[in-house]
Amino acid sequence: MEDYLKIIKEFNGIIGAVVGSTTTLVITKLLKSTGKVCLYLKEWEVENTEENEIGEINYIKTTSLEVDSLYIKLTMDIYNSSEIPKIMRNIKIGFYNNKKELFSIVPNDKDNEFKGQQFNFPQKSTIINLESKKCIIKKFSFNISDKNVIDLLKNANVIYFMYTNENNKNKKFPMRKNIINE
Repeated sequence: MEDYLKIIKEFNGIIGAVVGSTTTLVITKLLKSTGKVCLYLKEWEVENTEENEIGEINYIKTTSLEVDSLYIKLTMDIYNSSEIPKIMRNIKIGFYNNKKELFSIVPNDKDNEFKGQQFNFPQKSTIINLESKKCIIKKFSFNISDKNVIDLLKNANVIYFMYTNENNKNKKFPMRKNIINE
């Protein structure tokens, strides 16, 4: 036992430096990973389609859920307050009645849209990479053309932006209480 105490006394400075360096590295790692993804809903537009006299489809702002289809566009600011990059996967918009999910849909991401000569083809949201300490603006849209689903959504009292983070944890951000402000 005395041999161990002699060795420890002889290498006291080295052991202290190693323990101090290790502690500093661990604390620095923990401090850098603190922070979170902050979401801010900037815009929410609800439209439905209407056919004019020559058969063209026009989108008009809807004031009621008594329609055959809904086209919803939303714009969000997404900010990563951490010092390490974050990721968002499995992005969905969820419609809930209290804690019960009524319906969820994967929105289209305007940034991933395939641009043709005459038409743009929407692409589903896949992954969003968030750089550290940066804010991005994302535009999403989706279409609901099932009348039964629209009738079901009349009971929704909270709408969530849902995703899976880099640690495989599911996150839900409450965006709105109603589809349409009535």
